[in-house]
Amino acid sequence: MKPLAEIREQLALGQFEFSRHAFKRAVERNISAREEVIVFRCHACGGTEARQELVSEVFYVDGRFLLVEEIPAQVCLRCGEPSFSRETMEKVRRLVHGEAEPERSVELDVYAYA
Repeated sequence: MKPLAEIREQLALGQFEFSRHAFKRAVERNISAREEVIVFRCHACGGTEARQELVSEVFYVDGRFLLVEEIPAQVCLRCGEPSFSRETMEKVRRLVHGEAEPERSVELDVYAYA
Protein backbone atom coordinates (compact mmCIF):
# COMPACT_ATOMS: atom_id res chain seq x y z
CA MET A 1 0.00 0.00 0.00
CA LYS A 2 1.22 3.52 -0.79
CA PRO A 3 1.97 5.98 2.02
CA LEU A 4 -0.72 8.64 2.48
CA ALA A 5 1.74 11.44 1.66
CA GLU A 6 2.51 9.85 -1.72
CA ILE A 7 -1.20 9.50 -2.53
CA ARG A 8 -1.85 13.14 -1.61
CA GLU A 9 1.05 14.24 -3.82
CA GLN A 10 -0.29 12.22 -6.78
CA LEU A 11 -3.76 13.72 -6.32
CA ALA A 12 -2.35 17.24 -6.18
CA LEU A 13 -0.47 16.62 -9.43
CA GLY A 14 -3.49 15.02 -11.12
CA GLN A 15 -1.63 11.70 -11.44
CA PHE A 16 -4.42 9.21 -10.88
CA GLU A 17 -6.50 6.80 -12.91
CA PHE A 18 -10.24 6.15 -13.28
CA SER A 19 -11.59 2.63 -12.97
CA ARG A 20 -13.73 1.41 -15.87
CA HIS A 21 -16.87 1.87 -13.77
CA ALA A 22 -15.97 5.43 -12.75
CA PHE A 23 -14.90 6.25 -16.31
CA LYS A 24 -18.22 5.10 -17.79
CA ARG A 25 -20.33 6.82 -15.12
CA ALA A 26 -18.41 10.10 -15.45
CA VAL A 27 -18.78 10.15 -19.25
CA GLU A 28 -22.43 9.07 -19.26
CA ARG A 29 -23.42 11.55 -16.54
CA ASN A 30 -21.28 14.36 -18.01
CA ILE A 31 -19.22 14.72 -14.82
CA SER A 32 -16.07 16.77 -15.37
CA ALA A 33 -12.71 15.30 -14.31
CA ARG A 34 -12.41 18.19 -11.87
CA GLU A 35 -15.49 16.96 -10.02
CA GLU A 36 -14.41 13.36 -9.35
CA VAL A 37 -11.10 12.16 -7.94
CA ILE A 38 -10.21 8.46 -7.73
CA VAL A 39 -6.76 7.02 -7.01
CA PHE A 40 -5.82 4.22 -9.43
CA ARG A 41 -6.24 0.74 -8.07
CA CYS A 42 -8.09 -1.98 -9.92
CA HIS A 43 -11.56 -1.87 -8.39
CA ALA A 44 -12.28 -5.42 -9.57
CA CYS A 45 -9.35 -7.20 -7.91
CA GLY A 46 -7.15 -4.62 -6.16
CA GLY A 47 -4.23 -5.22 -8.56
CA THR A 48 -1.69 -2.46 -9.11
CA GLU A 49 0.12 -3.68 -12.25
CA ALA A 50 -1.26 -2.81 -15.68
CA ARG A 51 -0.35 -2.58 -19.35
CA GLN A 52 -1.28 0.17 -21.83
CA GLU A 53 -3.91 -0.89 -24.41
CA LEU A 54 -6.48 0.66 -26.74
CA VAL A 55 -10.02 -0.43 -25.83
CA SER A 56 -13.57 0.24 -27.03
CA GLU A 57 -16.46 1.25 -24.77
CA VAL A 58 -20.21 1.64 -25.33
CA PHE A 59 -21.99 4.46 -23.49
CA TYR A 60 -25.70 5.15 -23.04
CA VAL A 61 -26.15 8.92 -23.38
CA ASP A 62 -29.45 10.76 -23.89
CA GLY A 63 -31.30 7.57 -24.85
CA ARG A 64 -28.70 6.46 -27.41
CA PHE A 65 -25.89 3.91 -27.39
CA LEU A 66 -22.56 5.40 -28.47
CA LEU A 67 -19.40 3.45 -29.30
CA VAL A 68 -16.00 5.04 -28.70
CA GLU A 69 -13.08 3.07 -30.14
CA GLU A 70 -9.32 3.10 -29.48
CA ILE A 71 -9.48 4.61 -26.00
CA PRO A 72 -6.10 4.46 -24.24
CA ALA A 73 -6.40 2.47 -21.01
CA GLN A 74 -4.31 0.83 -18.35
CA VAL A 75 -5.50 -2.79 -18.27
CA CYS A 76 -5.01 -4.72 -15.03
CA LEU A 77 -2.57 -7.60 -15.52
CA ARG A 78 -4.33 -9.63 -12.84
CA CYS A 79 -7.97 -9.50 -14.07
CA GLY A 80 -8.04 -7.54 -17.35
CA GLU A 81 -10.18 -4.64 -16.07
CA PRO A 82 -9.31 -1.34 -17.84
CA SER A 83 -8.68 1.96 -16.02
CA PHE A 84 -8.59 5.37 -17.66
CA SER A 85 -6.63 8.56 -17.04
CA ARG A 86 -8.26 11.81 -16.05
CA GLU A 87 -7.39 13.33 -19.43
CA THR A 88 -8.85 10.36 -21.33
CA MET A 89 -12.09 10.48 -19.37
CA GLU A 90 -12.43 14.20 -20.03
CA LYS A 91 -11.76 13.84 -23.77
CA VAL A 92 -14.29 11.01 -24.17
CA ARG A 93 -16.85 12.93 -22.11
CA ARG A 94 -16.50 15.95 -24.41
CA LEU A 95 -16.65 13.75 -27.53
CA VAL A 96 -19.93 12.05 -26.66
CA HIS A 97 -21.55 15.26 -25.42
CA GLY A 98 -21.30 17.12 -28.71
CA GLU A 99 -17.75 18.35 -29.27
CA ALA A 100 -17.24 15.96 -32.19
CA GLU A 101 -19.20 14.29 -34.96
CA PRO A 102 -19.19 10.47 -35.19
CA GLU A 103 -16.79 8.97 -37.75
CA ARG A 104 -19.44 6.48 -38.81
CA SER A 105 -22.62 4.77 -37.66
CA VAL A 106 -23.12 1.05 -37.05
CA GLU A 107 -26.25 -1.04 -36.73
CA LEU A 108 -26.95 -2.45 -33.29
CA ASP A 109 -28.89 -5.68 -32.70
CA VAL A 110 -31.05 -5.72 -29.56
CA TYR A 111 -32.09 -8.90 -27.76
CA ALA A 112 -34.56 -9.33 -24.91
CA TYR A 113 -33.36 -11.72 -22.22
CA ALA A 114 -36.85 -12.59 -20.99
